[in-house]
Amino acid sequence: MLTTIKARFFNGVFEPLSEVDLPEGKEVDVIFEDSNKEALSLSEWAMV
Repeated sequence: MLTTIKARFFNGVFEPLSEVDLPEGKEVDVIFEDSNKEALSLSEWAMV
């Protein structure tokens, strides 16, 4: 199952910014995107 949530990284721990329906101790894979980065323009994507 793939679910996207917003989280904050603080003191080495990801803290969900909304409720997460998972059992305590459940291990998950975390893939993150830095939401503070500016999006690339179309011409910048063309150079990637």
